[in-house]
Amino acid sequence: MKHIKTQQELNEAAENLNISDVMNSKLNLYKNILSLFISKLPDDKIILDYFTKDDAHLELQDWIGMNLRKEIYWSTAIGVIDACDLILNEAMSNGNLKSDYSISRNV
Repeated sequence: MKHIKTQQELNEAAENLNISDVMNSKLNLYKNILSLFISKLPDDKIILDYFTKDDAHLELQDWIGMNLRKEIYWSTAIGVIDACDLILNEAMSNGNLKSDYSISRNV
């Protein structure tokens, strides 16, 4: 697995997966948030499966649990997932993100 480091690499990976612009934006935001909590990002597919499949949360949860940063090793993986979801949902509800997950001009 290649660790994505730049926006260009993220865009290329999204193009390779043939995902929509909206899903690409959501994926990008989610990875930015996750990087605050974990030392190594999972494959895009793991995150995309979490977004689109009801039973895919366990793979993301396991990845997070195995890659938590030292500073928050005491946290739970499901807590990190909930935090990521809450950050995105709150930003959407207050207008910082548009419904297509693009950043609002108000920010």
